Amino acid sequence: MSTQPNRTMMSCPLTPALKNLLETAVLLRTTNNKILADYLCVSEETIKSGFRRIGQQMNTHSRSETLLHALLQGWVMASREAVH
Repeated sequence: MSTQPNRTMMSCPLTPALKNLLETAVLLRTTNNKILADYLCVSEETIKSGFRRIGQQMNTHSRSETLLHALLQGWVMASREAVH
């Protein structure tokens, strides 16, 4: 039996903007509001509310749990290289 997550289990319920937030957090390897806001050219409040909305939709309680859930479901892919 495979130990790999089932990537076809569920389609991603997130809007493209929220999915982009998660993909950027994975790419930059951070959940820091300021870093993500600067990279995405949005306000820090937009980042905070985005993570709040994602957590509510996924029923997760932390950003780490949210990212792990998204990665395991195959909604975002882990990058091999971080942006420097």
